[in-house]
Parts: sequence; structure tokens; C-alpha cells
Amino acid sequence: MNTTKLDEFMAVYEPALAEVVTAYPKEYGWPVEEVPRVATSIRAALVTGGYHHVGRAFKLTTQRLGIKYTRGSIEAFLGLRPLTGKKKA
Repeated sequence: MNTTKLDEFMAVYEPALAEVVTAYPKEYGWPVEEVPRVATSIRAALVTGGYHHVGRAFKLTTQRLGIKYTRGSIEAFLGLRPLTGKKKA
């Protein structure tokens, strides 16, 4: 894990999470004041691989970072695995 990239990801993710929680409160079911606590949990989950990347905050984060909205691209960005293309038949 590249901790510099993790810090970069989280610097974009936390404000994105606050933005989507504010815009879609019924989807999240918890107040925006909980964003720092949730972001801390997501950071730990990114390190262990126990995260679910499908959601508005992850999508917005990947857009802002200029990476694809896939688990593989997120993990490649974080230095967890190399980014590989599709195999040719």
C-alpha cells in the first residue's frame, strides 16, 4: 500500500462523502457530522480490502482523481496491485 496515495485518495474521498451525504440524505441515513468517523472506517477498510466501492462517494472520488470507477483501478491507484488490461483472446 502506498500511504501517500492513500492519503491523496482520502483527501478527495472525505469531502466527496460529505457532498453526497448532504445531497442525498435519505440514501445515507446518517448526518453529515458523521463523515469523519465514516471516512476513518473507510480508510481502514481500504487498507484491509474490506470495502465496497459501489456508491456515490467512491464514484465522485474516482472521477476527481481521474481513475476508473472499478475496484481494480482503485487498488492500482493505492498501490495494492498492478493495473492490468484485459487479456487478448
